[in-house]
Amino acid sequence: MRSTHDLAVLDQSQGGGALPHAPRLLVIANPLAGTGAGRRLLQRTLDVLRAEGCRLLIAEARTPEEIAALAGGTGPEDADAVVAAGGDGTINAAANGLMQRDFPLPLGVLAVGTANVMALEMGLKRAPRALAAPFLTGRLRPVTPIETPTGHALLMVGAGFDGAVVATLAARPALKWRWGKLAYLPPVLDRIRHYDWPEISVRIDGVPHRAHGVVAVNGRLYGGAFRAVPEGDITRPGMHVVLLGGRGVAALLRQGAALAAGRLDRLSDVRILPARELVIEGPAGLAIQADGDPLPSAPAVLRVADRSLNLIWP
Repeated sequence: MRSTHDLAVLDQSQGGGALPHAPRLLVIANPLAGTGAGRRLLQRTLDVLRAEGCRLLIAEARTPEEIAALAGGTGPEDADAVVAAGGDGTINAAANGLMQRDFPLPLGVLAVGTANVMALEMGLKRAPRALAAPFLTGRLRPVTPIETPTGHALLMVGAGFDGAVVATLAARPALKWRWGKLAYLPPVLDRIRHYDWPEISVRIDGVPHRAHGVVAVNGRLYGGAFRAVPEGDITRPGMHVVLLGGRGVAALLRQGAALAAGRLDRLSDVRILPARELVIEGPAGLAIQADGDPLPSAPAVLRVADRSLNLIWP
């Protein structure tokens, strides 16, 4: 028989409910995420939460596997919510752990890492009181992730050039710790010199397409505060697939400039299609990334997950 607390969590998983007053929060902090400024921001935010009566249990985890195990092993008898303190990789690892449970706890975000696209999707500001505020109001909103071959992605899955950049960065993890957001610059320059821009074959809801870059976006944003899908909404189930035509550095620069200007959807060699399923057929060995971490190479099948995860929303 489920407890009344279990039933409350079940209601929340369908998009209702709220955190209790002075919630018990398991904060999973990744000491490798972000820089010294991020760690100071985390400490000041935790001080605000304690002062407001939140009951905190702090746990450190360094790898996606450790983060997922901590989140997935936490039930309503332990905490009212799990909080991921780090970047998008930390948040996604915690989400993957929670999605392993039948009735996952809500997930909170403390954006103190290198890349924080999820915080931008949520409208969170990087200031102690702004980061603490959602846990005090306790509002929950459901987010339906993208199901990947190894788990779930809350934000995006990219195949092609960006997958190759992420794979290159993953082989040099110290760059993120030392350089912060600038850590992506050496892998980008390396891939510009050596990437061969293969044609990518995909099927979107069964219909074949070809492109030189493919990105499945769960919300609006890609690569930071850049609007890739104007009509995207991360709280609505469903993804959009961005098909990038053209090949080579000139196309990359042109599309990058359009993305930065919020005009990617206006380019003639870019198509944006709503989707429930994306099959990346090849070429074999094509690099794929999910929320900034490498996935197994193509072929791969991505789908809109059949259930959602509640996020603690500002």
